[in-house]
Amino acid sequence: MTLGELDAGMRAAGDTTQFDRVLILIEATIESGITKGAEIVKTVSAFGYNARYVGIQLETNAGANPEKHRWFKNAEGHYRLH
Repeated sequence: MTLGELDAGMRAAGDTTQFDRVLILIEATIESGITKGAEIVKTVSAFGYNARYVGIQLETNAGANPEKHRWFKNAEGHYRLH
């Protein structure tokens, strides 16, 4: 499934908020091998999401504690899922 298909499916289902869709797309983007912040924001915002909002979610949900954060940023500046 492509990121575009994932986004279209979530929108069509109508059971996810923009917040949830952005988080799911960020995770899928990281899983697909796009791990630099600017590239993640560019990829997710290409589906019509505000780039500033995507960037805020990327930073807000990054951290070392997997119980509180969905991903982390390593010393080289790449995001990884917990």
